Amino acid sequence: MSEGGEVSAEVAEFKSLGETEVKFEGLEKEIDRLKSKKADSEKKVRELERKVGTLEVRELEEE
Repeated sequence: MSEGGEVSAEVAEFKSLGETEVKFEGLEKEIDRLKSKKADSEKKVRELERKVGTLEVRELEEE
């Protein structure tokens, strides 16, 4: 392969690595967003479970 061809191949590989890095960073951001959403959902579940427990206790007290 000529020097020009080798350089072109290296440039193409470098561009590919850059694109992969950008995709990887995007995926990391998406993972962080999903982890945050999961934590929020888990918090809401705990709050609802607490409210259900409170209602069950009230119902038992009324009997």
